[in-house]
Amino acid sequence: MAPTKPVSLGFPALGAAIDVYARAFANAESDGWAMTGIDAEGFDLLRGEDGRRVFFEPPLAGAAALRERLVAMAVEGRRLIGRTG
Repeated sequence: MAPTKPVSLGFPALGAAIDVYARAFANAESDGWAMTGIDAEGFDLLRGEDGRRVFFEPPLAGAAALRERLVAMAVEGRRLIGRTG
C-alpha cells in the first residue's frame, strides 16, 4: 500500500492545529499527527499506524464552510486542552 500523504488546504495554521484536533477531539495523548483525508462529515488523522476520525457536528453544508469550521474547531480545541496560540 502506498504511503498516505498529508492533506494541504492552503493555509499554514492548519499544521499547528492538527495536533490540537487530535488531542481535543480524538482523545490522542501525543503530537505528531497528519490529516490524511477530509469530507463533509469529518476528517482522518494518522500518526504512525494509529488512525483516528474526527466528525464535524453538524456535517459541513459545503466546501465553502470548511475553513471557518476548522478555525472554530482549533479555537475550541485549544480551549479544551488548555493551549494558547
